[in-house]
Amino acid sequence: MHSDFVISTSLNEFTITENTNVDWAAATNTEKEQHTLSTAYKTLAQEIDEILKVKKDNPLDHKNYIHAAKLYSCQGNQQEAIVALQEGLRVISDTQQKHIIQQHLDIMTERLERKIDFLAQCPYEIVQNILNQCDPQQNTVVTCLNVSRLWHRKLLDHTYLWRSFHIEGSMWDYETHQVLPDISKFVEHLYIERTWATTHSRIMALKTHSFDNLKSLKIWGFDNESKNIQEACKCLRMVLSCISNTLEEVDLNLGSSTDFSLGYLLSTCPKLKSVRLAVYSFPDNDPDGMKLPNILSLAIIDLSTKEMISTPTLTSLFHHSPQLRYLGLRAFMKQSVLSILGGMCPELEEIRLSQLCGIKRTETATMTAQPKGGLRYLNIEHIRSAIPLISRLAKNCDTLQEISLVTHPYYGRMTTIQDWQPFSSFPLNNLTCLQIRNGCVSLCEHLPAILSCTPALQELHINAPLITDTIRENIFVSIERLTKLISLELVNFDISGDIFERMLERMGQGENFTTFTTTGPTSITCDHDNYNDLRCLRIDHCRGIGITILRHISKIKTLQELSINPAKGRLQQLSENDVADFITLILRGLPHLWDLHLDNMIFTTEIAQVMTEWNKENILIVTLGPGMRYPKKGAKKGSVKRIMNQHFDRLRVIMY
Repeated sequence: MHSDFVISTSLNEFTITENTNVDWAAATNTEKEQHTLSTAYKTLAQEIDEILKVKKDNPLDHKNYIHAAKLYSCQGNQQEAIVALQEGLRVISDTQQKHIIQQHLDIMTERLERKIDFLAQCPYEIVQNILNQCDPQQNTVVTCLNVSRLWHRKLLDHTYLWRSFHIEGSMWDYETHQVLPDISKFVEHLYIERTWATTHSRIMALKTHSFDNLKSLKIWGFDNESKNIQEACKCLRMVLSCISNTLEEVDLNLGSSTDFSLGYLLSTCPKLKSVRLAVYSFPDNDPDGMKLPNILSLAIIDLSTKEMISTPTLTSLFHHSPQLRYLGLRAFMKQSVLSILGGMCPELEEIRLSQLCGIKRTETATMTAQPKGGLRYLNIEHIRSAIPLISRLAKNCDTLQEISLVTHPYYGRMTTIQDWQPFSSFPLNNLTCLQIRNGCVSLCEHLPAILSCTPALQELHINAPLITDTIRENIFVSIERLTKLISLELVNFDISGDIFERMLERMGQGENFTTFTTTGPTSITCDHDNYNDLRCLRIDHCRGIGITILRHISKIKTLQELSINPAKGRLQQLSENDVADFITLILRGLPHLWDLHLDNMIFTTEIAQVMTEWNKENILIVTLGPGMRYPKKGAKKGSVKRIMNQHFDRLRVIMY
């Protein structure tokens, strides 16, 4: 084939060239196929490189400049095509050849300068594809409406473009105000940013214009002045009835509001499926609870407040929300929310409760996208007892996937083992993540029994600063039998002693482990093949970290993420030789490690030099925490970072 024959597509651009001579009779089919693939096709970039070399060797041939310009044009690089032709005009002196080059240059220039209204000239399908790239969050799409009548009509015909509309920043200008009458009927999801100057007019637009298909309303902003917030709440009460027939989701940040009623919102908009509210306090304090429709459609409720939510308010909310699937509360409560909840809302899949001060958005999952099932996520801060959960755990023990508990700092000290027995009363066969923070003594004492009911556990986080040696050793023994564990994080533990060292040594090996059952400790045998290898180990603010423990850690060959942060104190300090030996052991024993975090250790340039012996392709992140010590005799941390960056091309070194 002729080498000028170019095939160009949007996904793959290549040229077809002549094949070189091949002894086809002697070649195998595989060799013929490989030869055809390697010689029959060249990319445009390769073809351009070749013609540039030819042009350099023979600068007086006008065809080389024209050929280069055509290739650049096929590549979509019109400017380079023009540059190639202009170079030919300067170099070539022959009048006839210059005339031919000038003709091609005129065509290229005209093509580049020609202004085409693509929306008017292109087929409908291409116009739709162009408009699909427009972002309604940007003011550009609003400006495009005023380009011409044709653009105005075509953009309005593309109704999908206006399904989600944002009014934020400086967008509330004359143009936005002018187009709202035309696009409001298409808007399904509306985002309004609160500002001190335009909050009233932005919210009142919901009443001024016909948002007949509005399903989702989000009002967010950082203007928390009480006067402006109260004005926003007043406007909301006025417009809610105008959009109540279609509204299904609301997400309102009314930071300092004290008079926006949750009951009024739910009774005015009976079709609401998702409510996320952040206020200072709710005015709903009727002792008889909120006056609500018999059955609400709520699937998601997420409330954040700095003040207490009354028990009657929550009781009526739960009673009228049998389809609730996500519950997120961040508020002060006199009574346990779990006790109030009881057996109501039987379809709950995720519970996240917190009593910390301050408005903070909690993470929420999109429940509407998942099939209905049982309780999957349980995240409770300041939990006092698990007894109110016993019926819910009995029903959902096979669906529960994640439990995160933070015990109450005061009431937690008054609890007994009986308060936590519901977690060990049923087999939690699908639980993969368990987090215990600020663990009280009674919960930690019962933890081995809980772990014995979690055969599929993959992630375990324990923060328990005030436990006895016996409880601590029983926890380490119970961790040994977790055959699926891939991530372990221990915080504020004392890990000194033989039990923890044995746990590290035996983790991932076939050994006889001790498990806890209702009849007492039982010995079981687990083969190495039944284990998922430990990939992440984090030991933070723990006492008892010594070179012996570090040596055991360096033998867990499957580790990919490792964090070592000894507790502060003179007795907990590792020597420079200990750290250097540990770095050397990591080099030999952890071939898959890519993320290393070290803190509260001594670090020198000599240790950094040892790290340069690591495999460049594996290690990606090294973090040296704020507690790292750089002795005066050694170099400063800038020198340490420079040594590692010079050796590791891909390494990201984080130093505090």
